Amino acid sequence: MCSLWSSGVYLDRYRAIREVNRLGGRVDELGNVWLNGTDADDAILVRLQSVPDVYSLQLFGTQITDASLDELRHFPKLGGLDIRRTRVTKPRVESLRLELPRCCIVYDDDIAVPLPQIEK
Repeated sequence: MCSLWSSGVYLDRYRAIREVNRLGGRVDELGNVWLNGTDADDAILVRLQSVPDVYSLQLFGTQITDASLDELRHFPKLGGLDIRRTRVTKPRVESLRLELPRCCIVYDDDIAVPLPQIEK
């Protein structure tokens, strides 16, 4: 266990969660991250890379921009993303939908629900 702490695995995760809490958000044990209405900006998505089990990311009313959305590829379990009232542009949301086909993306008055996957 000490080797994991000293390697930074747990320490980086702890720091990311502490930063979310400092901003007024919270992270639960199921992988839900709430940052709605906080001062979160693009840097938080970089910091959250150390929490790869993020399932739902609530960024409503934050300072997130198009630039940080490339960081979402580090969240393979992401199933829900709320980016209403952010600085994200509609063209970037459209490309994001192609990049994350299994993710339900909520963007202002528009919701993209993933299509059901057909098993072969």
